[in-house]
Amino acid sequence: MEQRCDVATPRDVACAQAGIGEARRRLAADPSSLGPLRHATLLARSVIALCRHFQRLAAPG
Repeated sequence: MEQRCDVATPRDVACAQAGIGEARRRLAADPSSLGPLRHATLLARSVIALCRHFQRLAAPG
């Protein structure tokens, strides 16, 4: 997704980069500090957000 940022508006780029950073932090986090269910839930939310950003960036027009 990071390679697609050059075709988006500055706002889309900022939102996508924030989502990427959040996903990376969550992947690097220790699951035991939150509990496995909470950790999985947060990771799933990051994936959903990244998918939405990608759809916005990939949309024609």
